[in-house]
Amino acid sequence: MRKLSIGFHPNPKRKDKSSKKTQIVMRVLINGSKSEVRLPKEYDLSEKDLLRWNPLIQRLETKDSDVNDYLNSIIARRKLIDLENIANHKQYSSKEIIEKLIGSYENVKETTIYEYAKRYLRDEVENSYKKEGTKKNYRNAINQFCIFLELKGWRNLAIQDFKFEQANAFKKFLETPQDSLQLIGIDKYQCNKLYNDNIVGSKIIKQKQKTQNSICSSSTKIKNLRPVLEKAIDEDLIHKNPFKKIKVCFDADNETPTLSSGMLKRVFDLKNTNDGMEFTKDIFLFMCFTGMSYVDVSNFNDKDFEIVDSNICLLDSMRRTKSGCKIKQVLCNEAAKIVCKYYQKGYNPNNTNVFPFETIESINRKLKTIQSIANIPFDLTTKNGRVTFKDSIKESKYHNPFVTRKLMGWGKSKSIEDIYDRFTIKDFIEVKEYFDVYLKSVLNN
Repeated sequence: MRKLSIGFHPNPKRKDKSSKKTQIVMRVLINGSKSEVRLPKEYDLSEKDLLRWNPLIQRLETKDSDVNDYLNSIIARRKLIDLENIANHKQYSSKEIIEKLIGSYENVKETTIYEYAKRYLRDEVENSYKKEGTKKNYRNAINQFCIFLELKGWRNLAIQDFKFEQANAFKKFLETPQDSLQLIGIDKYQCNKLYNDNIVGSKIIKQKQKTQNSICSSSTKIKNLRPVLEKAIDEDLIHKNPFKKIKVCFDADNETPTLSSGMLKRVFDLKNTNDGMEFTKDIFLFMCFTGMSYVDVSNFNDKDFEIVDSNICLLDSMRRTKSGCKIKQVLCNEAAKIVCKYYQKGYNPNNTNVFPFETIESINRKLKTIQSIANIPFDLTTKNGRVTFKDSIKESKYHNPFVTRKLMGWGKSKSIEDIYDRFTIKDFIEVKEYFDVYLKSVLNN
């Protein structure tokens, strides 16, 4: 087998005339035959970078570097050449090796971030087995992202040139009110036209008159764009995800409000409601008493619980639809009453779900009526139920954050306590008893 050597070094004699940065040269030496090539200008070194260059390891002495990532990817490709050499006795010249290591770069450059995002939407979302609600979230995020690229004149931006700066600009776009778009260099009239020309989703179209997105919606869109760039990394198109460090900060004013004990009692005491409104009230209270999201309540069936000593205990099959994490809980008395009320009525003779199905949009519309009747001072949605449960557990004087995580289905913590702590049915019965006492004091006042 012929000896192959690959090295990198800055060439001070070669500087880019416009950026004044120093080029990195890759040298390939094979059996005395040498070839050199300049690496892409995106990885040229600034004066500051030159001070960090370590000639022994031929890398920058820094923890986080696009340059190092790129050089490492070249070395990874070199291993494939070695394997081909072993398996097929392939013999490449130094120029052929350079072509294999970085020759595909020019073809990669033809892929734009706009085209790649649209292709991801088509191949990985629309033609997948994801649930329709999940597809809708990805669709909204990617379509709005593509609108942003058009507004900024970045439709033809190569995917390799999409960096943290552009990702952060998208975050600002999401957070900026419609009337202030000119402050970030965007024409609001052109924005309106693109929204009207592109069917992004009725929810966004409705919101655009006031603001681009809520804080929660902005966070969701950025979260849904991260997998797009992760796939580009897997395909060796880029070496770092620009959205990885983009986070939307939640101000206290934007947090989902919780119901006070008085508000919870007013909802609980509502009488003389019609069947549809009574069901909405019961479902909302069930979320307040269990912390389940509406999609988890909709999927709740008789395989998710068992009755032990007159207690309804959730089984391991009860998982959050959003994350797949287990929800460990013994239902409080009030939640158990609601389960018995609907499960025993036999509303679902053809399936095992506890509650009849109703869309979340319909539930949230009816909650606005309950909000008005019960004199709730903020918009009432299903999300208020989950938050109210979490805060009510605190009010019950039960203080074990690790058990609370299990109740809420927050199971992805990598802390030592979360790994080694194991809870038994007695732990969940204990928190149930605390919660029952608290609810009795609130609802029977």
